[in-house]
Amino acid sequence: MSKNKKWILKDDGELILGMVGLHKELNNNKLTGVKGGGWFFIKDNTVFLYSSSYDFGKCKIEDFKGVYLMLNRELDYRFSTMESIENVEEFSEPIEFKDR
Repeated sequence: MSKNKKWILKDDGELILGMVGLHKELNNNKLTGVKGGGWFFIKDNTVFLYSSSYDFGKCKIEDFKGVYLMLNRELDYRFSTMESIENVEEFSEPIEFKDR
């Protein structure tokens, strides 16, 4: 199976990104404890999170309140519920992360 740029948002607020075949691989192959997920791409120091996860479904912008990230906090992260990446102007303002 090919690996792609995917992300999940866990129930405890941790955002995890990685190169995997299935979203559940980002959660130790468990199908519980995750709000949703999708795909990502990086452009000009911004990480764009979009689409949905077959394993976990789609997140809402409200799900990102109180989120934390362990690595790469120097980049901007933006979110969209769009299934494609045609228009980056439709992404949210940068997500604000909390300390764990």
